[in-house]
Amino acid sequence: MSDCMTVRAVVRDTGADGGVQIEIDESQLCSGCAGTCMWRWFPDTTRGARAALAANPSVRPGMSVLVSLPRHCVVLSAVALHGLPWAALLAGALAGVGVTGTDLGCFVGAVCGVALAAMLTPGLRRRIERATLRQVTLTPVR
Repeated sequence: MSDCMTVRAVVRDTGADGGVQIEIDESQLCSGCAGTCMWRWFPDTTRGARAALAANPSVRPGMSVLVSLPRHCVVLSAVALHGLPWAALLAGALAGVGVTGTDLGCFVGAVCGVALAAMLTPGLRRRIERATLRQVTLTPVR
């Protein structure tokens, strides 16, 4: 198994700012998970994705490229974005029952914990996306 999740794509456009518009080849399975990942299930959300990627300067529109993302980026993102709300739910429930000693306190604490996580997650998600985009690489297919 590879340490990167890799999929074929076609460069549709390049910008002067280093932005690259790619279209993921839906017929290809990602090498990291054999196609079980969600991008393949919802092709309209991945087509024409535009991002400033670390691309080889020789990448031009129409070229086939390999888009690679280190596997640890996916794991860390999932842990942060899914683990934080679950941890907040549990911590809020424990705090609520600890303070009140009742089921209602447990429920209110859990709701407050999830509400706090919901407020914090959007900013965290943006930071994680920017950090992940710095790890994505485009390599021309020869």
